[in-house]
Amino acid sequence: MRLAGIEAATLEVNVTVSEVNLRSSYGHRFASAHFTFECQSEIRTDEKSYVGQMIGNKEWGFDWYYEKLYGVLPDVWPSASR
Repeated sequence: MRLAGIEAATLEVNVTVSEVNLRSSYGHRFASAHFTFECQSEIRTDEKSYVGQMIGNKEWGFDWYYEKLYGVLPDVWPSASR
């Protein structure tokens, strides 16, 4: 679909995940990690270019999402160096 006046639109997202932590407490398993991200977008029209950028980081618990998508958390998190 092409919108009148818009020549191009791009979005680039880079994410780094580090410090993955698995722990158990009161019979429940929890997973958290440090996420660093950088997003950059551009919309080019026939008149002007609009650029946006956001950089951030967050310590985030992801066990609920992981289990909904993939099932049970692993006992040991696979190495990121593979």
